[in-house]
Amino acid sequence: DKIVEAHTYLQMRQSVGKVVVTVP
Repeated sequence: DKIVEAHTYLQMRQSVGKVVVTVP
């Protein structure tokens, strides 16, 4: 579970960065 959460967190963090750049 912890590994999955960590992977998801990194994945979401990267996605957020891309989204933040795309949304504005």
